[in-house]
Amino acid sequence: MTRTKTIPGYQIQPMLPITFYLDGTVLDADFIEYDGKPCVEALVRIGLNTNPYTLVLSLRQAREADIIETV
Repeated sequence: MTRTKTIPGYQIQPMLPITFYLDGTVLDADFIEYDGKPCVEALVRIGLNTNPYTLVLSLRQAREADIIETV
């Protein structure tokens, strides 16, 4: 799977960047494949740290964080 903003049934939240707990900000996100499963790779800045982290999340985790939505 190449990086994409949509997969069947889901899309990346179009309102990025979004803020979540711990004063985190999701700057960008894409669907990727990890270990043969669809996942979300998110670029996240947390707290006062100016360098963003890359997180790989399951679809469930990404839905709970409002990074993705159903279509």
